[in-house]
Amino acid sequence: MKVLFLCEDFPPRSGGGGIHAYNIALKLSERGHDVSVLAAGYTPVPDAPFRVEKVGRSRLGYLVGALRHDLTGYDVIHAHGWLPAFIAVLKGVHPRVWTPHGWHLGTIYAMERNPLAGRLKAVLGRFVARADFDTWVVVCEACRQGLLAMGKPDERIYKTSNGAD
Repeated sequence: MKVLFLCEDFPPRSGGGGIHAYNIALKLSERGHDVSVLAAGYTPVPDAPFRVEKVGRSRLGYLVGALRHDLTGYDVIHAHGWLPAFIAVLKGVHPRVWTPHGWHLGTIYAMERNPLAGRLKAVLGRFVARADFDTWVVVCEACRQGLLAMGKPDERIYKTSNGAD
């Protein structure tokens, strides 16, 4: 299977969602799947057994770089976080999976220094939350309940808690 991960955060850049995505990509690669990652930043991932392409250094840079990228030809597009999910929605790719990584659906906490950026993030996040995905993978019950409250089908929501290796 050919899988593309869309991740704003991805090692060596810090972030729990990025580490979560890295571990899934690693296990899929070990099982023989063809895994690629499109991530933000310019720092390479040392010794990754899969392809990692870094685009943009900021959210805007990642958005522009990922939108220019060809996302066709994959069996699965797995978006980790709200911005990668926004990109998958804009590109109209399927099948697509979204892991929000603990973001509580419909109530984006816009922790931005710039109030305009915070409002924009909230609007875009709510747009993504209302979009249709083939599958949702949530890391907490609050996200699952948020999806159910928005009318998303329970049989397409999978809960997997974050863990430690």
